[in-house]
Amino acid sequence: MTQGASTLDELTMGRAVELESLVDRKALGELAESARKLFGVSLRIFSKSGALLADASVRPSLYAYLEEFKPGQAAVASTISAVKTVDLEDDPERELTCVSGAHYVVKGINYDGRLLGRLILGPYRDPGDAGPSPELSKLEAPLDAARLAREWTELPGVSRERARRRSPLAGRWT
Repeated sequence: MTQGASTLDELTMGRAVELESLVDRKALGELAESARKLFGVSLRIFSKSGALLADASVRPSLYAYLEEFKPGQAAVASTISAVKTVDLEDDPERELTCVSGAHYVVKGINYDGRLLGRLILGPYRDPGDAGPSPELSKLEAPLDAARLAREWTELPGVSRERARRRSPLAGRWT
């Protein structure tokens, strides 16, 4: 009597496999949307190749405001790029902070020791943070402090610890 295949290599006969070939995108999208509704924080799931597999996100009004100015647009784009490309090979979970002070949790989706994709939770604000980051003052843009404060409070408020602990797929798939 032989046991069934249990490793990714056995299941795929040693061929490279993509996350998108292992999941039902519609079901994954429903999972992501349910998690967004439960936690109130945007959630995206990407394959290792960068394909967007699930998107349950709401564009923050803070980012829309920052993008009204070229320096703000560049800062937001830089953050989004960093979140999508942060190296997860050695560390399956990373936290990144935007110039605005908003936070992201990026978790690797691993199976059988292989990184297959990434889950991105955010942006959100930690309720313990005093407000938008002082780094915003370094942007050469005529930002209105009162509007920044107002837009900041519109971000979902979740403690950084809870965001790391409670995000879907919180454990590593090994």
